[in-house]
Amino acid sequence: MPVQVSVIMPVYNMTGLVGQSIDSILQQSFQDFELIVIDDASEDGTDTVVRSYKGRQILFERNSCNVGNYASRNRGMLLAQGKYIAVMDADDIAMPDRLEKQVAYLEKYSDVLAVGSGCVSLPGGVLREGLSSYREIQLALLNNNCFVHSSLMIRKDTLLKLNGYNERYYYSADYDLVCRLVAVGKVENLTEPLVGYRYHPFQISALHKEKQQLFADEIRQKYQMDFINRYKKENQSLAGRAEVAVPSIGQAIAYYTYAVYSGDIWYEQKADELLDQVVSVLSDAIPARLDCGLLGVTCGMIYMLQNGFIKGNEDEIFEEIDGLLFGKLRFLVDREDFDWYGWLYYLRLRISRRCLLGQGTQEGIFEENLEFLLDCLIGKIEKGQLPDQEVLFEIKRFHQLNTCKEKTAYILGANGKE
Repeated sequence: MPVQVSVIMPVYNMTGLVGQSIDSILQQSFQDFELIVIDDASEDGTDTVVRSYKGRQILFERNSCNVGNYASRNRGMLLAQGKYIAVMDADDIAMPDRLEKQVAYLEKYSDVLAVGSGCVSLPGGVLREGLSSYREIQLALLNNNCFVHSSLMIRKDTLLKLNGYNERYYYSADYDLVCRLVAVGKVENLTEPLVGYRYHPFQISALHKEKQQLFADEIRQKYQMDFINRYKKENQSLAGRAEVAVPSIGQAIAYYTYAVYSGDIWYEQKADELLDQVVSVLSDAIPARLDCGLLGVTCGMIYMLQNGFIKGNEDEIFEEIDGLLFGKLRFLVDREDFDWYGWLYYLRLRISRRCLLGQGTQEGIFEENLEFLLDCLIGKIEKGQLPDQEVLFEIKRFHQLNTCKEKTAYILGANGKE
């Protein structure tokens, strides 16, 4: 039978806490809901605790094997009958009026796709207010997830259109979901605390911090690209992976872009501050790669120069970085983790811009280092180590620019790409 709200609660080995969480839902002032509990093959008797609650509002399902938090949420989504999906964690507490206030908000504002709230930390009782406006939320997501996920209520039809959680992001799919939500419409927060968020050593963020961070870095990169390309002016270049490979550089580009879009100089000032912070810590301790490295800093700054966000002489701006990079190249190229794509992309940007600025492309440091890299790549190919598609794409671009054409022709021919 249809209800207004489907509360979806995945649970795994939470015998000591799940009862409190269920009680907080059953005691809501708003009662037109169903509670869907998905037990992800718990081994500690959690299913016994859940089954002890007998009532028409609880639908209990148990996975035959452990599939993960977000796969369990997706299963619950497909079972849901409600107009709205309320996210709930089995270790958190919903305030008595949580559902009532969020339903009222979504009913009043039909253009809002999802609404979260502030929270109170458990234990401790520290209040954390959520960012309220859509603008603030979009900008905050450039850096990290700004939502208490178990505070969200989402329109079911929107969640279905987005195909729910991306299960590939095994420990960070909540960040990915809200990034995709804000890209298609308004997401807002009620600043008052409607959930109690529990901190303990068994939550995902504590148990899988390193893997969670890797997924979050990839999600942030995608979101920054999407944000820049959504708000860019008509003649502004599209931003790609290389331009946002350093998170703070990607964030600065996003702020510069939004400053032009909104006409608010405050965002330009924030971008200037971020850029100054990055430049102030440049050293040879920073790896010579795109992701969180010197190559990423340079590629992002070239994008800023190209689109008029910063001004100056390119050779002077990058003199220090070039010195750090080219001093490392011959010591790095034989390493298994050498960033072939990043180096080729960076060199292509520098060579093509020098040509555009009328500074020539012959007998320069960039061409010398490109030739060195191509010779090394040819050596790898002759040993049977074929480059990946990203690297071949860059080789093809150099070939089209008539740069080191004999060597690029050899590489493309050896890989069947000419």
